[in-house]
Amino acid sequence: MTTSLFGRRKFGTFKFGATVLKNPRYGLEVDWDGDALFDGSNEGPNLQDLSIECGRKYTVSAEGDSLEVEDTGRLSAVLIDEDRRYDPYNTSSPLFGMLTGGKYFRAKARTMSDAIYPLMAGKLDEPISYMERGMPMVRLQGTDGWGYLRNQGNQVTVPLQENVYAEQAIQKVLDAANWPRLWGTDMNEGVDARPYFWVDARSPAQVIHELAHNELGNVCITGDGKLKFRSRLSLESEALTIT
Repeated sequence: MTTSLFGRRKFGTFKFGATVLKNPRYGLEVDWDGDALFDGSNEGPNLQDLSIECGRKYTVSAEGDSLEVEDTGRLSAVLIDEDRRYDPYNTSSPLFGMLTGGKYFRAKARTMSDAIYPLMAGKLDEPISYMERGMPMVRLQGTDGWGYLRNQGNQVTVPLQENVYAEQAIQKVLDAANWPRLWGTDMNEGVDARPYFWVDARSPAQVIHELAHNELGNVCITGDGKLKFRSRLSLESEALTIT
């Protein structure tokens, strides 16, 4: 028996043997000090409400002439702030001076069978503090990597390239957009070589979707934040086998 994995203590430091859970547990880590590292501290025990929306709603676009692209993933978390940990004016808070937008986050779930699943990784907006029925609360909202790539101020330019495959072109776009190393990528080889490829001040998200869809491939943001590309010849591992 152990205490909850998503408690005040840090991830990976106190798990000994099996754990019996009656309900899933959720963890929310935030890189408050902005060093692009997670120290294992968890905001999960303060969670009052957690909402995550990501992926695509439809396979084909409304016009019927292309595949639907993924929506920007969004996280909304409401936390109880009884000790004023998230109060930007509380000078005794360990987070004083760090409660600004643009901080990396990652959310995870731990099931009753002890499996841990990444739910979303991305960047937070500035925390919003408020009172609800006399209780101090804070709302944390953020978006996944698509929010970063769709940022209107993050247009990219890639010089002329010759004989490049989709995954190589996507990597060029990500490099130009300063894609965070913390999120990383998971790409296999493309199928069709492009004789010429360049980008002139365009949205990196739009270019990446075009590169994937032009060869009937697929691109998505995974739960741990990676940009994942699969060509039309890729075979994913089986999720279920019926005999």
